[in-house]
Amino acid sequence: MTPTKLDRLKSVSTNSVSLREGWADTDVPEFAPYTTSRADALGDSLHGALYRPYIDLTKDGEVAVHADGVLLAYDHLVTGRTRPDWLQQLHPPAFRSLLAHSLGSQEIAHSDPSRALAGQTSPRVAVVLDYVRDAARLPARELYALTKLLAALGFYRYVLTGLPKPVQARWESDADWAACAYAFFSARANYATSYSLGSPARRVAYWPRDLIGFHGAAPRGSRARLDAAMRLCVFAGKILRNRDLVHQYARAAKAEFATFEDDGSFHHRLLASKYLRAVSFEPMVDGDRDELRRVLDEAESHARALEPRDDSERLLKRDNLMILLETRTREAQWNHDLDKAEELVTHSTAMNPLDPMRHSVRGEVLAQRGKWGQAAAAFERAAALGPPLTPMAWYMAGQCRERLGEPDTALSHYFACVQVDPGAVSAYRGIVAMASRCGFPAMASRAEAVLHRLMAHVPTADLATADATVPERK
Repeated sequence: MTPTKLDRLKSVSTNSVSLREGWADTDVPEFAPYTTSRADALGDSLHGALYRPYIDLTKDGEVAVHADGVLLAYDHLVTGRTRPDWLQQLHPPAFRSLLAHSLGSQEIAHSDPSRALAGQTSPRVAVVLDYVRDAARLPARELYALTKLLAALGFYRYVLTGLPKPVQARWESDADWAACAYAFFSARANYATSYSLGSPARRVAYWPRDLIGFHGAAPRGSRARLDAAMRLCVFAGKILRNRDLVHQYARAAKAEFATFEDDGSFHHRLLASKYLRAVSFEPMVDGDRDELRRVLDEAESHARALEPRDDSERLLKRDNLMILLETRTREAQWNHDLDKAEELVTHSTAMNPLDPMRHSVRGEVLAQRGKWGQAAAAFERAAALGPPLTPMAWYMAGQCRERLGEPDTALSHYFACVQVDPGAVSAYRGIVAMASRCGFPAMASRAEAVLHRLMAHVPTADLATADATVPERK
C-alpha cells in the first residue's frame, strides 16, 4: 500500500502534525508551553498594539482615535502648546483594570502612574514620571496639561489623591489655575459616575457641588467657567434627568459663550459645536423635537465646516464629529427613526473602527431594530476590541444570542463577562438560565449560589437620591 500523508495543525497552535501509515505511536514528546516576555506580550499582542499609548505613550501602527488623544495630550504637556481643546472621549475607572486583565499584566491596573508605568523603557514614560514627581512645583499651565494627560491615561484616582488640590484663592482670579481646577473637578465627576469594577453592593455617593461652586466663582469670560456650565448642563440632562438644572446651566452656558468673540478660528468653531451639543439637552428635556433638531443641525454644520491645519486639529475634528454623530443617533432613536439611527451609527463606526464604544452603540441600535444576528456580531466585535466595554459587550452579545435561540453561545458569552467582571450580577442570572436550558443543572446551581452571595449585601431599598449612585452593572 502506498503510504498516505496528512499534515494538519495541532489544536490552535502552529505545531504541525504529520500522519503517515505505518508510523509507530511510541514517542511521547514533551510539549513545553510557549512563553513570551512581558514586553512582547504588551507590545505585540492584539490589545497591546491597540492600547500601546496607554502602556508606554508610543504607538506602532493604527490605534483608535481616543488612543491618539493620549499622544496629543503628551504633546501639549512637553511642548507647552497647551490649547483649550482635548479629545472628548475618556475612559471610565474600570479601564486600566480591564486592560490589565486582557494583557495578563496586573501592573497596568495600578492607580499610581509610577507603578503602572514602571519598567517601560520609552523615553516618554520617563518624561511623564519626571512631571509627576515635580507636580507640586509645576506652574499652572503645566499642571493643567499633566492633569489632562493623566486623566486620558485613566489615572483618575491619582489625579484626585496625588496631584495638588485646587486652591480657590488661585482659581477664582486666574484663568490658568481655573483650568487646573476644572480638570480636577471633572476627573472627580468621571471617577464617581462612570463604570467601575467592584462588589455589586458598592455604592458611590456623588453630587457635583465642587463643579457647581467652581462655576459660580471661576473668572468670568474664562474657558473653564464655560466648560463647567456645559458639563453641568450635560450632567443634569444625561445623569440626573433634572429639567430645572438643565435650564439653569443651559442659560449659564449661553451667557458665557456670548462673551467669546467669534474670530473665525478653528478652535472657536469647534467650541461652538461642543457648546451647541451641550445645550441641546434643553430642548430634549422640554420634548421639543424641532428645536433639538435645529440646535444639532447647527452643531453639525460647525463640526463639518472645520478646516484643520495640522494633525492635532484633524484629530480634534474627527473626535468631535464622531461624538456628535452618536448624539444624533440618540436623537434619531428618540424620534423612533431607526433607519436614520442605524445610518448614523454605522457612519460613526466606520470613522473609528478600532473603538469598541462605536461597535457597542451600533449593536444597541441593531438590537432595537430586532436585527439580533448583526447586533450580536457588533457586540462581539466590541468585546474583541477590549476595554473599557469588554464585560458589558459580552453580556449584551449573550442577550442577542439568547434571542437567536443559541443558548450554548449565550452561556459562553456570560461566562466571558464574569471572567473579566466577577461582580456582573446580570451575567450570573444569564448563566443560571442558560445552564439550565443547556442541560447543566449543577452549573446552574453553582451560579445561583454565587449570585446569592453577590446579592447578600446589596440594600433592597431604592438608593436613587440626589447624590447620584453608580447604576447596577451588566
